[in-house]
Amino acid sequence: MAEQASLPIHHHDAIEDINRPSQEPVFRAWIKTTYDALLVFEAARQGLVPRVMRRFHDAEKRSMIVSGAVLVFTEEESGIKRWTDPFVWTASRMLGNFMIYRERYEVGASASPYSRAIISAAVRGVTLVRNPEVERCIYGGWNRGKELKVDGLMKKTISFPIGGIVYHLVSYYNPSDVLSGKLPTPAVCLQLATISLSDDILRNLAKLRYPPRIERDIRGRTICMLVAVTTMLKTR
Repeated sequence: MAEQASLPIHHHDAIEDINRPSQEPVFRAWIKTTYDALLVFEAARQGLVPRVMRRFHDAEKRSMIVSGAVLVFTEEESGIKRWTDPFVWTASRMLGNFMIYRERYEVGASASPYSRAIISAAVRGVTLVRNPEVERCIYGGWNRGKELKVDGLMKKTISFPIGGIVYHLVSYYNPSDVLSGKLPTPAVCLQLATISLSDDILRNLAKLRYPPRIERDIRGRTICMLVAVTTMLKTR
């Protein structure tokens, strides 16, 4: 199962820049599963994860959007109806409850033969993980393709209604940072690992395409029963 795949795991006492000032509301982690996204939504509601409160210029976005950047916003609070960024992406593909994209070169700006060789080497590096679930969880359907940017970012997005308001999450990451264990998931961040999902979230799980199986432990905290993503990969 993707969530049980053998990637390096590092427990973090706190995620870097979790309390940045409002002008740069960046939370840093890798959003691996739907449960990770729900934890971040809950943390954002509790003020443990910063929320985007306004629109940003492209220059601001370029400075804040790096590997591991996670942004959470609502239209009501930020005035943002549709999140945009100054990068060039592939078409969207579905990965479970997420939409996933991979950074690519602009049309007409083809990679050099040297760059294409680097891309091929990177793809072979992913194959060495020897776990197709890991590959799908990181790349979705974008582990191969034309004009993919060398060492480019991946982007995952998900939206979820909570208390009558739709929350949006945009996650950026470099696959190499995931494979090396550099980026923690919210579930292994000690600052967020004790968060329990609210009833406002639990009652809306059925609205997801693939609702995660969430139960409560003996202390009443929510825990997620792991599922594979093999059947969750679709192309739009």
